[in-house]
Amino acid sequence: MKVELVRSNTLTNGIKEISNQFGPTALILRNIEADGEEFLFIAHENSAEQTVATTETKQTDPERKLHSINPPQASKEDIESVKQALKALPNSLNFSNPKKESQTDINSKLSLHNRTGTSERFHTFLDNAPISQHVAGLLRSFIHQPDGMDELFAQLQTGIMENLPEPCDINFNSKIHVLTGGHGAGKTSVALKMASQLSKVSEHKVSVVSFGNNTSGDLAKLKTAGKSLDVPVFCARDRSELAKLLYIKQPEDIYVIDLELSFAAEIVPLARDINANSQAHLVIPTDTSFESFWATCMLDKWDSIILTRLDLPLAPWVALEALSKFQIPLSIGSASKNIESNLVRVSKDNIVNRLRDHIRNHLISDIKTLSDREPPKVNALH
Repeated sequence: MKVELVRSNTLTNGIKEISNQFGPTALILRNIEADGEEFLFIAHENSAEQTVATTETKQTDPERKLHSINPPQASKEDIESVKQALKALPNSLNFSNPKKESQTDINSKLSLHNRTGTSERFHTFLDNAPISQHVAGLLRSFIHQPDGMDELFAQLQTGIMENLPEPCDINFNSKIHVLTGGHGAGKTSVALKMASQLSKVSEHKVSVVSFGNNTSGDLAKLKTAGKSLDVPVFCARDRSELAKLLYIKQPEDIYVIDLELSFAAEIVPLARDINANSQAHLVIPTDTSFESFWATCMLDKWDSIILTRLDLPLAPWVALEALSKFQIPLSIGSASKNIESNLVRVSKDNIVNRLRDHIRNHLISDIKTLSDREPPKVNALH
């Protein structure tokens, strides 16, 4: 007998090829699946004449069914040859034996692939995001081979909660609050809302002071809005008028100063000289540009950042920049232009949740967690 290797794309096709080529007496000793193919080790009579005769018999012998039921008996020499051939057969063909690979090994490989895919997609997302190198580097430092999106978000949350400053509360003991920001940031509506809410919780008289070159029309609108909230509104056209107003105030009075950004360098130090507990808050829209934002942040050491336009479904890049690069804590924010709506507290949890939703929307179609994957099919040896 002779031992040979037959190679086929599937096990079924391999058996058919062996039957056609070597006849019904061929014996399959072992089959191995490797690299997407089937390798079959067979033992057969190595006589070419017998192969031809077998083929002819299958075509002409009327008793071919009897031969298939009662095949020729192997001799002792044939049996011994098969035994020796079995001992000499390899367990693999320079490939890992699929049967030897446990489900644990398979899960481990899938987990590694998933970690690599999640991490790579996250870094690609940061490369394309409209953020500064500082924020991108910060977020990258929080991520360490996440095993799927859930772990990615857990690492982001841990990094943000542990490395960024805690939010601050508006100090009710402060008698002067300066609110400033770029044109159209929403600082006037925030000043009115803040004064209204402070008057309810502090039980002191709270007024809004509009500083700058206000037109009569702007001032009229401001006073009308203040009246609807039961908030007194004053106007100070220059530094001397503001100083006079603040110096003669009653000890329990609270003033919220609505200040144009161009006057911040002059008026914020004045407010602190008059009252050491004065707080200066930077009002920033969530969709502001980073170029203008950086210059604004560097004007002063702000007590907090107040975010406006929170109703926009945007990633909190501005808040992350303020927290991490300039160490400006969060405080409150505005989710609506309607002055009747209250300001809301903004926490690091809010930032994490908004960031998670934004990243998930970008990655959900690409990242597959292990629960979404079907384990590969492993064919057993026959």
